[in-house]
Amino acid sequence: MNDLNSLQDKLKQNLSKKKFLLVLDDVWNENYNAWLALRPPFDASVSSIMRTVPDYSLQCLSEEDSLHMLAHHALGRDDFTGHPDLKEIGREIVKKCAGLPLATTTIGGLLRTKENGDAGRDILESDIWNLPPEKSDIVPALWLSYYYLPSHLKQCFAYCSLLPKDYEFNQEEIVLLWMAEGFLNAANTKRKIEDLGGKYFKELVSRSFFQVSSRDISQFVMHDLINDLAQFVGGEKYFKRERHVEMKRPSLTRHSSYVMDDYEEIKKFEKFFEAKSLRTFLPVNNKKLQYEITCYLSNNVLNDLLPRLKCLRVLSLKRGQLSISELQNVNEAQDAREAKLIGLKLDDLELKWSEVFNEDLRKKDVETEVLKLLQPHQQLKALAIMYYAGLAFPSWIEDPSFKSLQSLKLESCPNCKLLPAVGKLPLLKDLCIKGMSSVSSVGCEFCGENWSSGFPSLEKLQFEDMAEWREWKACKFDCLRELLIVSCPKLIGTLPKHLTCLKTLVIRKCQDLVVSISNPPMLCVMEIDGCKEVMVGSCMDLWSVKKIKLSNISKFGCEMMMMMSESKSMKVEDLCLNGWEKLDTFWWSCLVPLGSLRNLNVQHCPEVVSVGATKEEEKAELQQLDIPCNIDSLRITDCEGLEKLSKTLHSYLTCLREINIANCPKLVSLVADSLPSTLKRLCIRECDNLVCLLLEDGENINFSTTSLIESLQINNCKALKSLSSSGKLPVRLKTMMIGACPKLVFVAHEIGNNTCLESIHTLKRLVINRVQHFVGDGPNAFSIGSQNQQYDSNYSRRCSAD
Repeated sequence: MNDLNSLQDKLKQNLSKKKFLLVLDDVWNENYNAWLALRPPFDASVSSIMRTVPDYSLQCLSEEDSLHMLAHHALGRDDFTGHPDLKEIGREIVKKCAGLPLATTTIGGLLRTKENGDAGRDILESDIWNLPPEKSDIVPALWLSYYYLPSHLKQCFAYCSLLPKDYEFNQEEIVLLWMAEGFLNAANTKRKIEDLGGKYFKELVSRSFFQVSSRDISQFVMHDLINDLAQFVGGEKYFKRERHVEMKRPSLTRHSSYVMDDYEEIKKFEKFFEAKSLRTFLPVNNKKLQYEITCYLSNNVLNDLLPRLKCLRVLSLKRGQLSISELQNVNEAQDAREAKLIGLKLDDLELKWSEVFNEDLRKKDVETEVLKLLQPHQQLKALAIMYYAGLAFPSWIEDPSFKSLQSLKLESCPNCKLLPAVGKLPLLKDLCIKGMSSVSSVGCEFCGENWSSGFPSLEKLQFEDMAEWREWKACKFDCLRELLIVSCPKLIGTLPKHLTCLKTLVIRKCQDLVVSISNPPMLCVMEIDGCKEVMVGSCMDLWSVKKIKLSNISKFGCEMMMMMSESKSMKVEDLCLNGWEKLDTFWWSCLVPLGSLRNLNVQHCPEVVSVGATKEEEKAELQQLDIPCNIDSLRITDCEGLEKLSKTLHSYLTCLREINIANCPKLVSLVADSLPSTLKRLCIRECDNLVCLLLEDGENINFSTTSLIESLQINNCKALKSLSSSGKLPVRLKTMMIGACPKLVFVAHEIGNNTCLESIHTLKRLVINRVQHFVGDGPNAFSIGSQNQQYDSNYSRRCSAD
């Protein structure tokens, strides 16, 4: 609706012939014209009904009650006993307050702050009482309370005009905003900034500008009339965007807030482009009383609007989190001081420069000084510094006074040769060091002066992409649970010892590193990919490990495999072996005692020819895998020498449910006899020479009727001609997916009135992609073209019926 008349007509239309209850709460406006504008939507019949109901008017406070209230707030007692002169002045003041509790309360708060005996007389005789109503809608008593505020409280109070009506807030929240604006930088006080802010806040509470919330005693609110007063005194310097209210003169606006919606579009902020001197851009959740909302902010606001607001001091896009990027554009280091991060209490701070390290464009000295001046508040919980081209880190990063800092990330700072002594941070739990290409040694400077007590709380430590890192003189990590070292190709030596709390160990692409496992009693996950050697002291060092992945290890001591073969106490459930070029039968015999093993994954082992051979067959075949009997899933990938699964596989793999084979070019077929009777899922991918999936010969000629296979997936097997040598599918098959098998001749000989029909109808889904021919040679054969087709159980029944 663009005009009031249209809105009134629409409302009248919707209310016609309906019963409703209209409640007007907290209405202070007595403007006659405004009430006339409200009435038109209510027709004569409704209005007459409204007039028949007697209203109930709340009475103002009596003079005596007002006098007691004034004494309570001015003197902290119930009457003016002992202050007879002030009692007479107080009686005259409450008459002027006209029985309004808020007016009486605020004047009482004002009197409390006045030590001069003549203060009451000055307040009583002020000309503000005589302001005509047309000059201001503000109650004179409230005007007086503001008038007598000290200048430092006036600016703090005016700033609160940015808060919506009924908004609940706490002391810490408001004080932080004042700090960010520089309102608390009093030159004549030695108090800490937080204490000074708390003092200001309590003064405004004592004067009744802030009131304790009736919902939560830890929260405060501003009365609607106090909020009106704040907006009035704030003038055009402060702007609060609510609904469709727009800035009148953006060039005068210095501080702004907006009530958050679920989706914030750029149109809502068009006027802000003209507010080039804006210092505050503050979102406020007016639904805070009920629940927190998730707000989605248009990228246009981030990319187009905010870069133009170069005077911003307070920017909040998400409570407790701030990200400052493109810091390489700061030409004068002192400009960073204006951010005043030390006065802005944040949970999470991210400082980012450009990812492009152009020696001609990056000013190393300036960036060093900028980071020094961006020191945050000491209650910060998470800090990330990224793409910093400075020469060193400032000392504040390692300051133990950062008692709340739990997460620290230093990424791609190529000119820093030394890491800061962050071992001194008492609560640091998560530390990530990444892309520090000039760091060659990590030693005592990293832990702090007291070598033995460094990193008292660290739980996760990650080093990644450290191209020149060679030496690590590690301290004790008493609480470390996760250790990740990735892409540190020059790192030599061994890992830290005495990692008694370590649960996860991940080492990747550290070609010169010797991984020494020394009695980590809680280790659960061990992933080692690309290192020089793995050394284990005893079988007890690995007894707790449940998941092991060993890949591309130059030297893997026989001692470890021997220990595995002798240990029946190991709890390993998942085992992945990758890139073992010399894998032989001896190694696999070591896996037999692993009774907890459920998932076995073999990758890039080129000399493996057969899986599951017995000792008698070992003499006739190059490589055999003697697999423990409790595994549930077997995956074989990129084993170019694999030719078959042993015929004896089914006899001792009594728990196997899934086989997944991929990119094994020498595999021609699977002998049905070799598949365990428990198998339910079979997946074959990218086996270029696979001709017949299931070769039925020997004893198990009834494989199709006895097999439990429910899911069959074949993809990109270019030589595949048939799924089964007998022309029959497993009777319990429910899902089959076939793709990119251009030479496949038929799925099955028969889909009709035979023994297979009863089970074929359980087929729930058949997807066929890029298959040239689907032709059977039985009497009920069918064919499907080369287009993608879907075949379900209903179609099966229709074919057989026809």
